[in-house]
Amino acid sequence: MNGAETLVKTLLANDLQVCFANPGTSEMHFVAALDQHPDLRCILCLFEGGATGAADGYFRMSGQVAATLLHLAPGFGNGFANLHNARKAHSGVLTILGEHATWHLAHESPLRGDTTGISRILSHWVRTSTSAADLSRDGAAALAAARAGNGQIATLILPANTAWEAAAGGAAQCPAQCPAQCPAQCPAQCPAQCPAQCPAQCPALCPALCPPLAALALPSANAIAAAAQALCQPGAALLLDGAATWGAGAQLAGRIAAATGCRLLTPCFVGRLERGAGAVPMARIPYNPDLAAAALADLTAIVICGTGRPTNFFGYPGKASTPEPPGCALLDLCPPEMDVVATLTLLAKATGATGPAPVQTAGLPSPPPPAALLSAETIGAVLAARLPFGAVVIDEAITNAAPVALATTGAAAHDWLCLMGGAIGSGLPLALGVAVACPDRPVVALMGDGSAMYTLQALWTMARERLNVVTLIFANRGYQILRGELENVGVTSVGRNAARMFDVEDPSLDWVALAQGHGVAGERVTTAAGLDAALTRAFAAPGPGLIEMVMP
Repeated sequence: MNGAETLVKTLLANDLQVCFANPGTSEMHFVAALDQHPDLRCILCLFEGGATGAADGYFRMSGQVAATLLHLAPGFGNGFANLHNARKAHSGVLTILGEHATWHLAHESPLRGDTTGISRILSHWVRTSTSAADLSRDGAAALAAARAGNGQIATLILPANTAWEAAAGGAAQCPAQCPAQCPAQCPAQCPAQCPAQCPAQCPALCPALCPPLAALALPSANAIAAAAQALCQPGAALLLDGAATWGAGAQLAGRIAAATGCRLLTPCFVGRLERGAGAVPMARIPYNPDLAAAALADLTAIVICGTGRPTNFFGYPGKASTPEPPGCALLDLCPPEMDVVATLTLLAKATGATGPAPVQTAGLPSPPPPAALLSAETIGAVLAARLPFGAVVIDEAITNAAPVALATTGAAAHDWLCLMGGAIGSGLPLALGVAVACPDRPVVALMGDGSAMYTLQALWTMARERLNVVTLIFANRGYQILRGELENVGVTSVGRNAARMFDVEDPSLDWVALAQGHGVAGERVTTAAGLDAALTRAFAAPGPGLIEMVMP
């Protein structure tokens, strides 16, 4: 048995189920080991950013870590932007990064790079395996690191020779709990139940197991008391993200708001937000710094749970970096790596929040006239009417996002995932990972035409895996958000050079052809009625589909 085989066995023994992969030569022995274990689902992504973004989406909806398989330092570089987004989303991702054979690193080969250096920029945990005998233990340690603190980026660097060399004695001490996990692999000499005293040849065949996760930290009793007191005062808000914006956490937050009268807020970009009928209402802080400041202008205190201090996306001339008003108290109660739900449980008790949480009622916007041209508002109205119950919406609509989100507030119950980290190009890979994590839920990707070009290869993977993803392309023929940003920094005129850096035309992108070229059915619409019919067809058809919405 070689090192790669022990690593795959370790991943399976520790319940890792999916690997989003873009392998190269250095990873061929690991690929061969994966081939011997079809129960570990391997999904090919045609660009490394597709693999890392998919792992982010997979974690956000399942809470489970997926692996990504990348090729050397350039492969990590190609996956960098969506690993950045995953880190900002506090997603757990295990990156297995191939490396040249250790003795080959003495030479300046074309693909030689600083794998450790580039990995450390984003990863919470990095380790390079030094021998085949170490791979099982290193794999278990990497997976444990990815699962720690509510989700981290862990990178295991895999030199090629550690994958192909024999791994006899790969785990010097077979742990007591190991035999129950691998009786089938134990040699014939092993007792039937493979007790803790395994024979010498058994350890290499017994995968190492992840150590139990450390208990997540909780705020002090004094911090809980101070937060409870602050929330009971006029002008207080509870700022939430992480596990506080869906499921039990959201219900607790709603009960606290009902008991104290505080406002519930989330950052503009939130990792996962329950929305629609039956969800606890939470207001997202606007993206525009002036609108954000206006939204928070009456606050006297903000208690922060599951996220960090509210901060504007950029610094602008003459404007503050943070949107809260002067004198507003900030109480950092529970950072993202702490136990968010348990913290809210303590806070609910401290505030006497025993009643039910308020919930959003269904309230669809008026349907647009059938001949109405497409705008963010008419698209939002159509989507609100057609969105299936339990859908997961990926929001990378950029300039069109806010009106669509507003229109779908009272739609059927759904989850909403935002572009965390701000590096565009995560939407299609996120949708891919979500669809793998939630095969029984329809997935909708709202994509600007410019940002969708970053990772359009994800369409091919959706087609290959037969994933139920409907992609809506907002074809406004440009990076329209940059026009607004030009105004935000004080530039009032747009000349030829700026216009050509903002426009996506001459030639115009043909998203129907692009979709079909990746194996995805596509159609183009120009009116609200056309979108309504196309959405109805797309949600009824199995597999992925794409609708290009041409906006005037």
